[in-house]
Order: sequence, then C-alpha cells, then structure tokens
Amino acid sequence: MMKQRRIGAAVAAGAALTLAVAGCSAQSGGDAGNGEPVELEFMAWVPGIEKPIELWNEQNPDIQVNFTRMPNGEETSVKISSSVAAGNAPCLAQLAGTLTAGFVANGYLEDLSEYTADIESQFLPWTWAAYSFGDASYGIPQDTGPMVMYYRTDVYEDLGLTPPATWDEYAEQAATIHEANPEMYGAFIGTNDPSGFASFAAQKGTEWTSVDGESWRVAVDSPETVEVAEYWQGLLDDGVATAGPRYDPSFFKLLTDSTLVNYVGAAWNAGLISSNVADQAGNWAVAQMPTWGDGVTANNGGSAVGVLKGCDHIEEAVEFATWLNTSEESWNFMANPDEGGSLYPAAIDALEYPVFDEPNEFFGGQVLGDAFAESASSVEGYWAWGPSANETLTAFRDGLADVSQGRSTLPQIVDDAQTATVDAMEERGLSVVTD
Repeated sequence: MMKQRRIGAAVAAGAALTLAVAGCSAQSGGDAGNGEPVELEFMAWVPGIEKPIELWNEQNPDIQVNFTRMPNGEETSVKISSSVAAGNAPCLAQLAGTLTAGFVANGYLEDLSEYTADIESQFLPWTWAAYSFGDASYGIPQDTGPMVMYYRTDVYEDLGLTPPATWDEYAEQAATIHEANPEMYGAFIGTNDPSGFASFAAQKGTEWTSVDGESWRVAVDSPETVEVAEYWQGLLDDGVATAGPRYDPSFFKLLTDSTLVNYVGAAWNAGLISSNVADQAGNWAVAQMPTWGDGVTANNGGSAVGVLKGCDHIEEAVEFATWLNTSEESWNFMANPDEGGSLYPAAIDALEYPVFDEPNEFFGGQVLGDAFAESASSVEGYWAWGPSANETLTAFRDGLADVSQGRSTLPQIVDDAQTATVDAMEERGLSVVTD
C-alpha cells in the first residue's frame, strides 16, 4: 500500500484554529432502526449528478439523499466552512483536492477509516492517498484528471511530426511548429490556473508540502520544481511557447484560430475542447503526455466525497458515496459528456466500464478511455496540498500573470510562492520547516 502522509501532529500544531464542533450535528434525519428512512444532505457541483442520486433513491428507500447544487468547488468550500461552524452542515460534500488538508486541519471532516478498510483497494492508490492523512481517511475519491496531450492531427501530419514522448522532444517540436508558421505555437502554459504548473512539478517527483514530525515541511522551491520552471521559462524566452488564461474565451480562440495546435491537459479537458472547437471535429487526437524519460505521467484535478463533522449517519453516508463513485450505473451518468460531467473515475474497476470504451467522433473515432487509463496507471506518488494551498496558488497566479507580460520569470515566482506559503502557515500558528 502506498505510504500515507503523517498529518496528525501537524494538525495538532494548529489546534488553536480548529473549530469547536463536538456539539454540532450535521443536517440529517430519520432513523432506519425505527422504520424511518435515513436522510442525507449532499452538496456538489458535478453537472448531471442529480441523475445517479435519483437512481440511488429509487433503489434505496431506507437511505434517501437530498441534493443541493453548488456552482463550483470554491463556493462549496465557503459553504463547508460556514455550515460546519454554524452546526447545520450537510452530511456529505464534494471536496476539491486542493482544499482537503485545510479542511482536516480546521476540523471540518469526519475520519472515515472505521468504515473504509474494505473499500480502499477499490481505488487507485494515489487517489486514496490524496485524501488520507496518517491512519485517517477523509474522502471517498470520485474523479481524477490523468494528463494527456491533445493535438491537431492535420498540422502534425503536414509537418511530419508524431506526438513527442519526452519533454525534450516537446521543446524541439515547439520550435519546429513555430518556425514553420510564426503565428502558430506548439507549447502553452496557463496563467490563471497554476494547478497545471503544479502537475508538471508533481510529474518530476516533488512534493510542495508534507508533514515532518510536528511540523509542515514546505518545499515549493524544490530542485525539481525549479528545473520545471527553468524548462518552461526557456520555451517562453525562445519565443516558441505562448502563455495566457486557461479555459476562457481567449484560450479557445487560440484553438479556433489554429494558433495553438496542442495542449497538455487533464482527461476532463476533452469535453471542453470538443464543445468549443466543434468545427475541427476529426482533426484532433489524444496521445500520452510527454515524460522526463521515465514513463511517469501526472494528474491535474480531481475530487472526492467527504463526510462533514457532526454527521449522525456516517456509515450510511459512506455507503452512498462508495456506490456513487464506484458503480457502473452511476458512472454511466457522471462520465457522459452531454448529460453529465464528463468525469474520469478514481475507482479501478470503473476504468473498464463500457462507457469509457465508446469511440469519440470529435477525436476521429478514438477511444479516449484507453489513453486516459494508460496515463492514470502511470501516475506515481501523491500530491500533498497543504493547509495554505490557497495562498500558494494565489502567489503562482499573480506571478504567472507577470510572467506572461515579461515582468517576471517562472523561477522567480517559484521563490515568491515558497515565501507566501511559509508566511501563510506561520500566520496560522503552524510549525514550518524548509530545506
């Protein structure tokens, strides 16, 4: 079993910040032992998740789930914080991976380890580790974002290129593409969502935050991260890469205008690309992301379902969350690009469900599930987002905007993010060590 992060002592170090929730009761009702159905409140942001919930309710009259839609992970986080503090939190909530360590440190989540010993093996080890701290488990993994390279087959064929296997080849091809057409780029780095850069660093084998005894170890400026920063800064300095916001109209215009002819991104990007450049159907394909020569890929994004502090029906909540995140019936909805969230599962058996074997017309009839499964199986280690993830990401987001304007460099903003992360943790009263 993959080693788990030891967080207990570090959480204790921030005990002054932990909410006093012992007397709080999360919103739930009924008692199956008295003949009344158990009612569980659940909030999440996945498109179309109402349909598997409706199916569960039809099949499980003794455990009924009442759903509240949230617009996104950020607003769900705010709701988790305020509702636990007020003692009226729902039993269940979707958790963004970037925020889970902070929720644990603040005492917002129930430890599920008593109920999950028999289900841990159903999930990719690195996804389980992302929501486990020491001997405690705080979330049932739902989806992942194994990274691949989306690319324009027509452009690559015209230039005699095949998808790069390594980042060195990627850089060489970026130069070739830009030399062939100065208005065209074969490399891109997002400036409004630093999680992409974080994933590239994770692929190198680094970990920005981890627990070291009773302290948090912060290594945002690790040698691996600096090497990744220098690599991308070199592409920008050479003029063969472009930078800008991800997933906003300007990004999709780059694709529409054939200014950007590849993109290294998560499995869930497939639906975004196909829906925004529909007229390019048949001219896109998916390949494995470039590696550093070791075959290791990376993950970008993902979530879990957690049980909030004070829930009266933890066992039933875990039962529902496990079904939601593992059953074929549920994934037939959640993976649907038209009616669901176009999600990719963390559950091992779910990777083989027929819904992931369907050819994708936009991508030339390619079975994308095969590419995603190959990438997911090549992710190693785990990524530890610490309790100050928001400050880390903000420092990178602000710095990347400056990088895109030539006012800073990626190695410089790595140093700035290290400082911001350490400062934020120390302001929370946490003990911090650095290399």
